[in-house]
Amino acid sequence: MKFKHILLLIIILILTSQNSYATVDTLVYTDVVEGQWFYEDVTYLSGLGIINGYEDYTFRPDNTITVAEFLKLALVATDQPLQPGTTTQWYSTYVTTAIELGLFDTNTFADYNRPITRAEISMVVAQLLELNNSDTSLYINQIRDYNMIPEAYVNTSLQVYIAGIVTGYEDQTILPNNPASRSEASVIIVRMLNNERRVVPEPIGLLTISKGYSVQNIEINMTESYLESIKGSPTEIVLGQFGLEWWVYANDYDNFLIVGIQNGLIKSLFANQAFSSETGISIGSSQSSIEKIHSGNVSQDAFKTTYDGMQIAFYLDLVDNDGVEAIWIKDSSLSTRSTYETPVIDGMEKMVFYLVNATRAKFGQPTLIWSDLASLSGYIHSKDMADNDYFSHTNLEGQEPWDRMVDVGIDYYYAAENLSGGYNTPFDIHFGLMNSPGHRVNILSPNPSHLGVGIYYDYNSTYRIYTTENYYQE
Repeated sequence: MKFKHILLLIIILILTSQNSYATVDTLVYTDVVEGQWFYEDVTYLSGLGIINGYEDYTFRPDNTITVAEFLKLALVATDQPLQPGTTTQWYSTYVTTAIELGLFDTNTFADYNRPITRAEISMVVAQLLELNNSDTSLYINQIRDYNMIPEAYVNTSLQVYIAGIVTGYEDQTILPNNPASRSEASVIIVRMLNNERRVVPEPIGLLTISKGYSVQNIEINMTESYLESIKGSPTEIVLGQFGLEWWVYANDYDNFLIVGIQNGLIKSLFANQAFSSETGISIGSSQSSIEKIHSGNVSQDAFKTTYDGMQIAFYLDLVDNDGVEAIWIKDSSLSTRSTYETPVIDGMEKMVFYLVNATRAKFGQPTLIWSDLASLSGYIHSKDMADNDYFSHTNLEGQEPWDRMVDVGIDYYYAAENLSGGYNTPFDIHFGLMNSPGHRVNILSPNPSHLGVGIYYDYNSTYRIYTTENYYQE
């Protein structure tokens, strides 16, 4: 239950500074500390009695704020005459007042106790302040996730953005569909009341994070929260190379995506579907067309180049058409070296598995089921090849792939194996195999139902990285 602030000194000082803020001498909020980005705004509103904390002396700045709570804040802060409520709910008077002011209609919100989104806050604020900037065209491209704004809230979201009231994040997104927090709501209310606290953008068109290449409206150095806002939760998160967490989106292979995250920022992107570029290069583009734009070279089945602070690999289909089959973008600031601890190897194995399934789906084949037993069989063989310095489907004891699968307990009526040596990343491993006609047949075969991948790394071995893919049908 919320309460009005306990003040250590019940003194409100009206400052005559440029901002003319009223501040409280000392607040007993254990989680609002000077220096936090919302500190002055929360303190100001608390001093005016517009917003309150909780009985345990916390403000809980990261908690969401409900529709009803924000309506109360906005109407009280702007000193609106309140109308009598039509129900017994505590917030009825604020809802009635908001509707009579024309902030929204009776059908806009079905539940006033749910968290309010940033787009919905924008609507309330824009209508309450009667914002109506007619020239929005120069601002649209400044908002990276403009296309994510619900149609009903596009204009009002632009209005509060242009007014400097609801601003974006460092990656130039506004996350319109995210619930607003109590701290965000406090800052917005203060900006409503005080023009000098607003952060008004310049009408300069597109602000660029990384030029040239993006995948599904996602670019290098955008935030993890933005990724989640448009893609949702990943199918799986694995640890991987270059100090990254790899977020694999494989629930819909038509929109397959692998994203490398470091410290909350997107540092790597992979896709085998359509991508956007200012250079005109796309899926199916030929190597010669890439060479007209980028300097680089073909290495491990990809044309590799650097561009605008990014390392880019255009994976080529060297069997069918010499065209671009996929793109891998990596921030050049990432280390070029990688460690191969067990969690990294495990992550690489799963990424190869997902890459196989993404390719099968693209070629109209059913996706496969991960098999721990097949992965174990593959790992044993990869390690054996590294330890004993050979590279063959037949091990030194004369066993064939299906013999090794039986040894780990696999009961099959179809089995196949792919081997790779010396390819350093899951992407290089996969496309190296795809560009080998015999291995390509195994990857695209309609016969298997299961796949396990086993990878072993030994710096002192001939190939250093050995990969075994074991396919089978039960």
